[in-house]
Amino acid sequence: MRRDEERLLFELMDLARAQCSALHEGKLDVALAMMERRKVIRKEIRAIDGTAHGDGVAGPRRSAIIKEILSIDSEISETVRGGMFEVAARLGNIEKLRILTGNVSFARGGAVLT
Repeated sequence: MRRDEERLLFELMDLARAQCSALHEGKLDVALAMMERRKVIRKEIRAIDGTAHGDGVAGPRRSAIIKEILSIDSEISETVRGGMFEVAARLGNIEKLRILTGNVSFARGGAVLT
């Protein structure tokens, strides 16, 4: 594995860890900003892979780094999925309250009591 590729993979892994931590802390905006940097790094890695001519063949070390990144990405996905379920439950509760209070319509941008 080339040094540049290794450096980029470690940077990608560090960003994935930081992104996961940000999501656990409820800092969605920070996590989303990190996604943009990760996209840039992936493009750089693809560029190196495209010019490697056999030098970039996946070795055990590269495979281990990629497996770790994928594991972190899986945790990120689970965290986001859990957050989506939580939001859906809250929306369901809001809908129940709306029905119980006789609020029958929502206007764009806010509730309208009828």
